[in-house]
Amino acid sequence: MNIPTLKYQSQAVSKLYFIAALCLFTGQILFGITLGLQYVIGDLFFPYIPFNIARMVHTNLLIVWLLFGFMGAAYFMVPEESETELWSPLFAKILFWVFLAAGVVLGLLAAVPSLFRHRREIARLAKELRHAGRPAPTVQPPVVAAPQTAPGSSVGLGI
Repeated sequence: MNIPTLKYQSQAVSKLYFIAALCLFTGQILFGITLGLQYVIGDLFFPYIPFNIARMVHTNLLIVWLLFGFMGAAYFMVPEESETELWSPLFAKILFWVFLAAGVVLGLLAAVPSLFRHRREIARLAKELRHAGRPAPTVQPPVVAAPQTAPGSSVGLGI
């Protein structure tokens, strides 16, 4: 049994990108299953994973795993097509970790404020439900006087 090896050592950089793409794809599938179940069972994971957050993560994971897959393909094919090693495989690995960290940070920055806003809304609704049995204080609207017109003046077309 002959195990094929890489023609260029710098092609090994693409392995990081492909593994990350597969992990992100798995995450997208899990969030898709979660969304489908939340659509059928309305309050599944309700306070923990709101539907709008899961939808956002599911859609963004699609974009990011495709990006990592294309970058991995580029790092695999460029040495093959140019018939030379990459200039700096270390730079490609650093770029991988920078992109991965940026994706995590930006994902958290996008999801966390929405979670806090969602939880504040739940707390507000719970407070309203607690006070639902009590009669609401009635406030009389102010009485607005009708405009006074002089006797014999016509209103409307100005005739």
